[in-house]
Amino acid sequence: MIELDFSIYNRWGERVFHTSNPGNCWNGYHRGELQDAAVYVYVVTAKTVCGEAFKKGTLVLIR
Repeated sequence: MIELDFSIYNRWGERVFHTSNPGNCWNGYHRGELQDAAVYVYVVTAKTVCGEAFKKGTLVLIR
């Protein structure tokens, strides 16, 4: 992977997580506060030697 942009947004469109490091994981916290159990949207853009990929979808944070 040459480049990565991964973001997670809450239902109000606020970005609660962002990384460009594929080794980083979201722990369910944003600004030191545990986020509510809810549906979140993820957006991933990645560049590889084979080209560029764009994916988006939803994830469910369960407590």
